Amino acid sequence: MTKQINLHSLVLMIGPSGSGKSTLANRLFTKNEIISSDDVRAELFGDFRIQSNQEDVWEEVRHRINKRLLFGQRVVVDATNLRLKDRQVYIDIANHFQIELVYIVVNRPLVEKLETAGWRNEVPYLIQKHDDAFNSNLKAIMSGDGVATVFDATGNPNDFNPVVIKPADEEAFIANTKKNLSVMVIGDIHGNLVELQDKMMIARECNLYVLFLGDVIDYGTNNLDCFNIVYDLVRKGKASIVWGNHEKKLTKWIESDFGKDFRGIVGSGLAMTVAEITAKLDKDLKFKDRFTAKWHMLYFNSKQHFVFRNHLFTHGAGTKEMWNMSCHTLPGEHSNMAFFGQVDNALPQRADGIPNRIYNWVDDIENGKTVVVGHDPRDKTTPLTVVNKQGGKAIFLDTGSSKGGVLSHIVI
Repeated sequence: MTKQINLHSLVLMIGPSGSGKSTLANRLFTKNEIISSDDVRAELFGDFRIQSNQEDVWEEVRHRINKRLLFGQRVVVDATNLRLKDRQVYIDIANHFQIELVYIVVNRPLVEKLETAGWRNEVPYLIQKHDDAFNSNLKAIMSGDGVATVFDATGNPNDFNPVVIKPADEEAFIANTKKNLSVMVIGDIHGNLVELQDKMMIARECNLYVLFLGDVIDYGTNNLDCFNIVYDLVRKGKASIVWGNHEKKLTKWIESDFGKDFRGIVGSGLAMTVAEITAKLDKDLKFKDRFTAKWHMLYFNSKQHFVFRNHLFTHGAGTKEMWNMSCHTLPGEHSNMAFFGQVDNALPQRADGIPNRIYNWVDDIENGKTVVVGHDPRDKTTPLTVVNKQGGKAIFLDTGSSKGGVLSHIVI
């Protein structure tokens, strides 16, 4: 199996000065993913060549790594990272967040580095010293220090491109689905681990990209296990997720210091997920950071809607305008429609607490286009398909998983 550099991982560029680490890092990764020690020096002191106050530089580097990982980002450290005592800092950070650690090893022949040394010639024997240090530490580096996945880009950096792309925009979504690859679209899971595992087996056997329509958690008995499956698929570039109203509410609970300042109502559905999280918090002091980071990773790699071929995917309901929008979070009423569907607020709330949903939005779907939603279990055995007068189609994919129904999917 081809090794890949997944999202939400910690990547160390390793190589002596002048080896081409920065060039390769900037080709493989987006600018916001890279933390360069030289850039930090330039920001702090006005010149990246100034080598004083080293601890201030590395303190800032560590701070940025921790903050970005906490927000679910993939982080690339562009520094020499030649010595084990330097790498140990990052080994500890990766362990704290329980994320993958990756080494990308880069070097060029000494004579080439000397010929293109540039400003490095101002520092006596800098190139030679780094080359010696690299060679003396090479065995430990190539072993990944027993914990890291190692990619050797020495000699073939132009052929080296194992990076998983982010799935949260239309172009990346299409690229992830390889344009012609079929997509398995899965409705509201709600902590239904057994049926989710069955769907994942089908996806693997049929080589299907997966799109989750939100509401992965709440109501069921295995909410964190379901969350971890979705997280793992998204970070590996095998799935995308639409953010549902239950993800929205749990996000508010997490951002209120895991419920301490939460002003909302913890209903019966959310209570199931909160109980699982609270049990973990009581046993593992690092769980709070680890879960927050993973939750953020899913959030920042999600959208409220995706447009793919002639299909619009969202959680609650679609609008005509969504077809031409590409933002992470939809504006105003479009966001409410995506999260909660279309609601008639003029009518009294139902006795079961569910708003009075209406479906006028279905009439606006154009001929030849299909909107696929979850959120609303209109049938508990089979997805409901509605075709309007002009030939537009809506598919309601929520069939009451963990609410007395089943977990449904379609393949497109």
